[in-house]
Amino acid sequence: DSLTNKKVNKNNTGKNNNDKAPKSNKSNATKTKKNNSNKQRKNKKGPNGKTQKKKNNKPKPKKQPNVVAEQQELTLEEQGRYLALDCEMVGVGEYGLTSALARVSVVDYNNAVVFDTYVKVDEPVTDYRTFISGIREEHLQSDLAMGFE
Repeated sequence: DSLTNKKVNKNNTGKNNNDKAPKSNKSNATKTKKNNSNKQRKNKKGPNGKTQKKKNNKPKPKKQPNVVAEQQELTLEEQGRYLALDCEMVGVGEYGLTSALARVSVVDYNNAVVFDTYVKVDEPVTDYRTFISGIREEHLQSDLAMGFE
């Protein structure tokens, strides 16, 4: 019984732990006051009447100056050595996961078109990838499209 009494009479008040008096509202009132003061801090108005944002104490990265590399003029002979090639692909096979060549474009140093053609695809196209390639079925069915024979 003495062990049971110790558990029941934990604070020697003679009351069961379940019969504790409710906590005072003082702590709840303090919490509410703190929450309100936090809200007030967050909503401080600046001199222009607008709500100020909390300042970020992180150091800002230094801006690199805009440096433009000086471009040397190339002779016509040197310009003639440069070409750019672009290929557009469409999807073939199951789910269009295999790529097949559908367009070839070549431009020179001055962006003049040297070669540009659609290519007929030997397999059924399952994904034209139009949102990326711009290729539609009629492009590949055209008489202008080249075939590999």
